[in-house]
Amino acid sequence: MPFQIALVEDHAVMRRAYAHILHREPDCDLSHVFEDAESLDRVLGQMECDIVLMDLSLPGMGGIEMLARIGVVRPDIHAIVVSAHQERFFVLQAQQAGACAYLTKRDLAVQLAPAIRRVMKSASRTFFAPGYSSF
Repeated sequence: MPFQIALVEDHAVMRRAYAHILHREPDCDLSHVFEDAESLDRVLGQMECDIVLMDLSLPGMGGIEMLARIGVVRPDIHAIVVSAHQERFFVLQAQQAGACAYLTKRDLAVQLAPAIRRVMKSASRTFFAPGYSSF
């Protein structure tokens, strides 16, 4: 059964890019798409999902706050941040808020599917961020 993936991304072009990338992967199903964190928050408790892919810079509730909400409401869901922010500060904030992985949008096409598989295979919540030194 494919991994059920929810996406939180406010830019339509990026939503299409995610859909294009994930459509090629037989073990990934983009089952939910949200334009903001509040929309995810309204259904988070009832949603069937393995992974939430999310941006940090969102209108309204930001990504860091939403990561914390996921950890409280649905600790069974793995969160992967995909952001344009490349500064270590943002990576550390995402890690502290509960993200399992941090990817940059620049390398999305190459890193997304392997990151999803790595997160789903991991027995622990070990954080990783390709391209950054160890934390």
